[in-house]
Amino acid sequence: MNRPAPESSLGLEGPSGYLENLYRPVPAGVQARAAAVLCHPHPLFGGTMHNKTLYRLAKRLSVEADMPSLRFNFRGTGRSLGRHDNGIGEVADVRTALDRLAEEHPGLPIVVVGYSFGAVVGLRAGAGDPRVTHLVALGTPVGEPDWEVEHLRTTEKPRLLVQGENDEFGDADAIRAFAASAKGPVDVEVVAGADHLFHGVEDAAVEAVVAYIQRHAMSV
Repeated sequence: MNRPAPESSLGLEGPSGYLENLYRPVPAGVQARAAAVLCHPHPLFGGTMHNKTLYRLAKRLSVEADMPSLRFNFRGTGRSLGRHDNGIGEVADVRTALDRLAEEHPGLPIVVVGYSFGAVVGLRAGAGDPRVTHLVALGTPVGEPDWEVEHLRTTEKPRLLVQGENDEFGDADAIRAFAASAKGPVDVEVVAGADHLFHGVEDAAVEAVVAYIQRHAMSV
C-alpha cells in the first residue's frame, strides 16, 4: 500500500475571508479517481478540521480510494476569518471549498462528508451541487428540532448515514426511521455502542465510510 502524501494548505477565500484548510493529495504516481470535501463537527463545541475521525478518513481515502480531500475550518474557527453564523453562512464556506477542490481537480466527481454540524451544513451545500455525486453523514442530528436536515430526506443523491447506536441526537431506531422516509438510495451503518461522536470507536465509523466510497462513489 502507498504511503499517504503529506498535507498542505490551499488558497481558500470564503465570503468572510480566509478559511484555514488542509489538503491531502493522492500519493505520487497515483491518478485521482474522485475527491472529497470533509466538514467538521460544531465549532462552538470544540469541532475543528483537526477532528481525529476526519484526519484518519483523509489518510485512508488518499491511499485506499485514490481520493484527494480538503478539510477546512468553518468561519470563526481556528485561523479562519469571520464569525460563527449558526449554520447559515457556513453553507457558503462549504461551497467555497467545493469550488476550490473542483478547480484543483476539474471534472472529478466529488463526495461531501459531513460530521454532525458538518452533516447539516455540508450536505445542504452538496445536495444542490451537480459536481457532488454522493453524500456521507456522520452523526446526523435527526432528533434535534433546531437543526434542519430535511435536505437529507428529500435529495435523491446516494447517501450514507453512519450513526452511533446510542447517539444522543438520534439513536439507531431514529436514523433507520429517517432513512426509511427518505427519497432515493440511502445506506445506513449503525456503529454498535457508539455515542454521537463515536468516542473510542472512531475507526469503525471511518471504515464504514471508506467501504461505502469504494463500493459506490468509485464507480461513477
